[in-house]
This record gives sequence, C-alpha cells and structure tokens, in this order.
Amino acid sequence: MPPPTYPHAPLPADANAEDQAMQPVLEQLLLEMLANRGGKLTTFPTYVAARAQDAAYQGRLLLATAAVMNANMGDQATYNNAAHWSLREVFNSLLRGTVALSEAHWLRLLERCRQPRQPDTRAKYPASSFFSLSLLLNQLARHAKKQPVQHLPLRALLAHLLTESSTASKEDAKVQAKIREILGPDTPASPF
Repeated sequence: MPPPTYPHAPLPADANAEDQAMQPVLEQLLLEMLANRGGKLTTFPTYVAARAQDAAYQGRLLLATAAVMNANMGDQATYNNAAHWSLREVFNSLLRGTVALSEAHWLRLLERCRQPRQPDTRAKYPASSFFSLSLLLNQLARHAKKQPVQHLPLRALLAHLLTESSTASKEDAKVQAKIREILGPDTPASPF
C-alpha cells in the first residue's frame, strides 16, 4: 500500500519523525478549516482535540506547523495561500497558549521561523512576514523565566538575532528587548 499523501500539509523529504507524526493532524485540521473558511478555530474538532492535549503535544504540533509553513513558502508547486493563512492562524494560536519544548526544540523552531527553506523566497520576503517573531519570543521568555536558557546554540542564535536587528521600528525594538530579557541582564545593548 502506498504511503498516505497530505496535499494541504506537505513536509520536506527530510522531515523528522516528530513532524511526520503530526502531519495527519495538520492535514485534517486544514481540511476542516478550508471547508469552513472564516470559522473560529474553536469550532474545528481537530483543533479542539489538539488543545485538549498536554503542552508537549501542542509543542510538537507547533514545530510541525512551522515545518509545513517553512517548507512550502515560495514553492509554487505546493504553496496554497488559503492553507498557509490557516496554518499561520494555528501557529499563532498555539503560541498564545502553553507549549512545552526543550531548548533544542526552541532552536529548531527559531531556525524554521527565521529563514524560509526555499532560497528564492529568502530574497523576496523576510521570514518575519510569515511568522510572528514577537509571539515566539514571548513564549520563549516564559520558558526562560522558569529556567534560564543554557543551550549554547540557542543562546548564539538569539545573540545573532539581536545583533542583526535594528531599532528602526517599534516592533524591532520590542524584539530586541525580549531577546535581552531571555538572555539575561548581562546581554549587551544592540550596536544599532
């Protein structure tokens, strides 16, 4: 029997097992959302069932949602605008709740949200136009209040994000402040 296909929630060929395990959930959720556009998330049975799960499950769903969004940005063969905006709604909603992720998972999530997988898309759109960096950093800050970030690659990525951002906009200034909050009081101010 051939493996199932997920036309609305395709993952890259190198997707890990955790993302693949969540793919049927995302596909079902997208089918429900696309059949009833404009409906509230809380009216979709798959979303309600997912939110009833523990924070670790919701964290895995968040990672898989980011993987699908990242893998299909700019890929005209797989990109579906309605599915993308539905996934973005799910992504943002999960970030407003409670998710449990290890620091290695936070790193993977930030990497997925930082740069689109498709090279031609990287030049056209900043990843921040697809993902809410503010929501993601707010959730990571909650994690950091309970347990300071120790994972060196995660700290390095956050420090890099801090140095590559500017204070040209209020949003950028908020992002910088949140990164400094996550990294701790000894974090130097941005050179910009």
